Amino acid sequence: MERKLTVEDIYSRHGDYKTIFAIETGTERKFVHFLGYAYYAEEQGDKPYRFVEYCFHYVPLDEVLSKGFRAAEIDGSDSIKQYIKEISLSGVFDIYNHYDNGNPVQVLQEFKDAPDGIYILEND
Repeated sequence: MERKLTVEDIYSRHGDYKTIFAIETGTERKFVHFLGYAYYAEEQGDKPYRFVEYCFHYVPLDEVLSKGFRAAEIDGSDSIKQYIKEISLSGVFDIYNHYDNGNPVQVLQEFKDAPDGIYILEND
């Protein structure tokens, strides 16, 4: 049975919301496709959160495993085009529950043998 994610599921110990990523199988290897993350922008109004969406930020899975998830995400992200969307808190939950109107984001405990899909890490 599918369940809605909670704040505890999506909030990162690094002070923002956990990165949404996809595991995708290419022709010869698996890749981690970093999709984006949300953060609180501390501004007034009905949309105080931001969602940063990466454009084409792919890293081979073996590289992510050797560098570490956070380091692999940060390396090269400055040169990746990013889109920023202003959203409400309910918008944050909408994105994390159904990224890009697709299947719900799943919580991944470890990368080993993970099937293709959209995830957040359990221990980010």
